[in-house]
Amino acid sequence: MTNHEKYKAAFSVLQPTRELELEDPMMNNQKKIMSHKRVLALCAAILILAVAAVSVVAADVGGIQTTLKTWFHGREATVEVTAGENGEYGFEVKDENGDTAATFGGGGVAMGKDGKERPLTPEEVLAANELEVVVEEDGKATLYFRDRTYDITDLFNAKGVCKVKLKDEQKKFFKTIYVDVELEGEADNPFSAYGVSTSSVPHGSFGSYTALDD
Repeated sequence: MTNHEKYKAAFSVLQPTRELELEDPMMNNQKKIMSHKRVLALCAAILILAVAAVSVVAADVGGIQTTLKTWFHGREATVEVTAGENGEYGFEVKDENGDTAATFGGGGVAMGKDGKERPLTPEEVLAANELEVVVEEDGKATLYFRDRTYDITDLFNAKGVCKVKLKDEQKKFFKTIYVDVELEGEADNPFSAYGVSTSSVPHGSFGSYTALDD
């Protein structure tokens, strides 16, 4: 099995465990991430799919727990990170009142040019989840990317598929993110489940994606 095959992973937000492959074609560097999420203290009609890290604020002396700044629902928030075993971390996102807004776990490895693996840092795990999609039971759909918020409710076609693209100016190459959202719930409640995938290249024609930044 080649290294590419070894680290290829299917992105599915409908599963409690998921693997993401982040590959920069210009750097030949791959990262494999596994994430497990549990939502707490949120409206039952909302499904939390992702959060994004920005920077480290502080760490305790023992290095067991770290406090980071993160983007959550388009706003800056604090996330407490606890290091576990085998390079995995527990994340607890705080709301504006200091209460727990969501908890999840994740970890993984990065593979460098020398072919050696190393555990991902908590910042790398969070940075892989900086694009977030929320779909409510009434069909209202919102896409969050760092401090940006987009209403994508009316962008689903008759088959329950939404294809959008947005810019990531922080990237040196491949600045466009292509996002595919597909409703996968039962006929009587299509918004109860859905899948989200992101890529630096479109799945299908370029013209099938609606630009959110224009």
